[in-house]
Amino acid sequence: MENTHFSAFCTGFDDLEGHVRYIFQVVHIPSGCAWKVHRRYREMLALHEQLAGTATDLPEFPPKALNAWSWILGEDVPVQRVSSFQTYFAQLLARDDLTRRPATQALLGVQRPDPVAVVVSRWRMEPDAFRADVELSVTCDAFSPRETGSSPFSGTIDSPKPVEEFLVFIQGSPSTDPVASARPGEPLWATGLPTGEEMTLEVRAANGIGMSEPTTLSILSPGERALPLSPGVRVRAVWAGDGAVYDAVVKSVPVNNSGYVLLDWLRPAPLSDEKLSCVCEVGDDTAHRMVPRGQVFRQMSDAFVNGSSFPT
Repeated sequence: MENTHFSAFCTGFDDLEGHVRYIFQVVHIPSGCAWKVHRRYREMLALHEQLAGTATDLPEFPPKALNAWSWILGEDVPVQRVSSFQTYFAQLLARDDLTRRPATQALLGVQRPDPVAVVVSRWRMEPDAFRADVELSVTCDAFSPRETGSSPFSGTIDSPKPVEEFLVFIQGSPSTDPVASARPGEPLWATGLPTGEEMTLEVRAANGIGMSEPTTLSILSPGERALPLSPGVRVRAVWAGDGAVYDAVVKSVPVNNSGYVLLDWLRPAPLSDEKLSCVCEVGDDTAHRMVPRGQVFRQMSDAFVNGSSFPT
């Protein structure tokens, strides 16, 4: 499969006390990021051998020794390899299955993206659907694509932190899967959010090396709440003590503070050996029992703790 995400041009080499390093100008074409990286022969050979363990039809890796014509013409090893590495990486980076691998991007010098900036662009919802969609506007420093008609081999930003995708998560959700994703320049919609609920979104930029640190965005979805949290309803909720998700039962929703829910934690409840009194399952310690509604999640079943079986 062809890939046009990266280009790498071997522009020369330097020799530091007998240790030759080859200089590459790397460009992430979609974002416009460009940077230089220095790599030794054995580093590139190690990548080739790693890829050869799982991939087929790899391009021929430049040999360690000179060919006969190079001796006759008086070329030394580094000069010959510059041309050979140019051919090798042109063929390697044309394959999407090889370019997307973290090992390949690490050799190219790719680093994790920096955090992004995010704001709500607009909401949309269908009448009586109790679901809302939100479009997010995400910006980052490492994205300045080339102008139409310009050379695809010249970058516009001096940065090794290209962004290939934006991911959206719901903070505290039991699911670790993103609720939305999009490439830079594409619309980013988080769909199917419950109406009338406060929640916190985490937006991250990602590339083949990893994800950025999250940028949080607190939102209140429009419309009325579709799933009231009545006393006795079984839920999953985020405990402030460690940020993990635990089983609980709704005790009440304060009339004067409807953005929070008072919970009774179920065993195994979050316990602390140092300060057991600060983590109670029932009683008057509201410091760890009052949880924001955006961090309380309904179970699939509507079963009540009293009088009905627990959902599985």
